Amino acid sequence: AVMLGSGLTITAVSTGSIPKFGIYGTSVTHAGLMMAQAQEEQILLGPTTRSLLPAMFKVKEYKEIAGVGLAHQLLVIDKSLS
Repeated sequence: AVMLGSGLTITAVSTGSIPKFGIYGTSVTHAGLMMAQAQEEQILLGPTTRSLLPAMFKVKEYKEIAGVGLAHQLLVIDKSLS
């Protein structure tokens, strides 16, 4: 499954013997919540991402996810593209 979210994020790189990269923010949290609800081979969009997509993308309402809002599923029409 793939989750797509849009919004403000904070990125960080911590130094040490092994540098670590982190990403934080509401859109990251929302993606995690959607991932917990997703089924295999789905592409889910958060409400903000859905509102930013042009009409050429076909989506259907997936379900209301607590803390996120109404999630949408991106529909892949041509299987050769997936």
